[in-house]
Amino acid sequence: MTPRFDPNMISFLRDRYAVEGYGMQWHVISHYIIDMTLGEDWFDSHCRLGENRLAPFAQDTSTDSGASEFHLNVVRLAHMLFLLRHAPGYDDFISSLMTRDFEPVFFELHSASLLFQNSCVVQFVKPTGIKGRDYDLQLSIEEKPVAIEVKSRRAGPITDRRKLKNALLEARKQLPTDIPGIICVAIASEFRISPELAHAESEVEVALTEFLQSTKRVNRVLVFWHRFEGEPLHSKTMVKEWKNLNARLQLDREWLIAGVDELPIQEAVQNGFPSFMQLA
Repeated sequence: MTPRFDPNMISFLRDRYAVEGYGMQWHVISHYIIDMTLGEDWFDSHCRLGENRLAPFAQDTSTDSGASEFHLNVVRLAHMLFLLRHAPGYDDFISSLMTRDFEPVFFELHSASLLFQNSCVVQFVKPTGIKGRDYDLQLSIEEKPVAIEVKSRRAGPITDRRKLKNALLEARKQLPTDIPGIICVAIASEFRISPELAHAESEVEVALTEFLQSTKRVNRVLVFWHRFEGEPLHSKTMVKEWKNLNARLQLDREWLIAGVDELPIQEAVQNGFPSFMQLA
């Protein structure tokens, strides 16, 4: 059983650090949740300032944008660990991540949390190593299973469609053919303070359209990223959901992220973040 955090301690820390401002308050609580779930050594090697941190915590914190994204990712990890702690397969997932490259794991958690917060029943799936059966998550929609494969394409802003399409083609191989399949793709954070740090959204749309026209196995694709903008910098989680009207197997749910009758749908997903602050 994975070590668990004490809700009473979270409430204590929330009250104790309220006067310090929400930034310090969230970071202290996040440190506690990550420590109790993954261990102090794991936190020190991945999240502590001054160390040789790995993605998704490897930002240059001497810049405002890097410091903002680093802090957000630490808080987001704690938010996801707290939010998903009762999901089926969570304990095995936590045990396995200790020996895995953490960046793709982070975005599996991120995908699961986005779906969970939109009223989906999410289950973590044990790796099988079998092509077509080695997907990451499973949903239950109207008591029917749905396979989810998560990919990350994080090497800078999307400026052309090729690399995004390649990630989608690779993800498709992991999905089964006998139940609906969904691909979630995390792309790099964008910073609206500079045009060269923003995604070419027209290229994203073309990549998704061309990919979905070429497959019946994939029911839909969700692309998500963090958008930083404003002064001082603030962040939104952006989600673009595209449905494949020609998919072999359709879902009994119009939209996964929000009930808007538009194609595609794009929403800023913010409600309930961070989840650990919702404790009564």
